[in-house]
Amino acid sequence: MTAKEYLLSVKSTSKSIVALNAELKVIKSRKDGLKSIEISEKVKSSITYSNLVDELIDQEEKVIRERKVLHNEWWVCRQYINQISDSDYRDVLRYYYLLNVKTWEMVAKKMHISERNLFRIHGGALEEFRKITGLL
Repeated sequence: MTAKEYLLSVKSTSKSIVALNAELKVIKSRKDGLKSIEISEKVKSSITYSNLVDELIDQEEKVIRERKVLHNEWWVCRQYINQISDSDYRDVLRYYYLLNVKTWEMVAKKMHISERNLFRIHGGALEEFRKITGLL
């Protein structure tokens, strides 16, 4: 695997973490909805209600475990990036691969540089990242 392929896989991981966070919000919302039903109304079948709550808790725990695995992968990459001495190199890698800034143009705007300069910096950042990780 090349350094760029690794970074692109981390970018995908970062997107997955965002999606899992959205799933967690939905699950928590459903749990809160069931809790409000329990408080405001008598539930006809407490067994069914209990099963629903247990199912949502199980789903929540599975998503949290999955997110933790992905976050650990993301964190390892972050630690590699932090070893790079040049702050511009670190910033370009963080914005694009870790923080999921969607386009190079947006990264350039965030860094207040031209796209041409951004690509030059990105090339240097990839080289430094390769040296640190031992990837191609």
